[in-house]
Amino acid sequence: MGHFAQPTAGNVAVALTQAKIKPDLTQNLDPVHTNLDPRTCPMSSYGCVVVPISTQEPFNADEKA
Repeated sequence: MGHFAQPTAGNVAVALTQAKIKPDLTQNLDPVHTNLDPRTCPMSSYGCVVVPISTQEPFNADEKA
């Protein structure tokens, strides 16, 4: 303890190597948050956004998230 890692792309990448994929294809990030490697940022996570590339059905230009 006593080591603080910045949330840089590299430190987050090292932390996320511990993500575990479950049989239902969801992920367990608990090992990411408890990783003892001093290069990891313990608050590491990720997100994604699905963006339609067309305004054809079922999407239209008026859709708002």
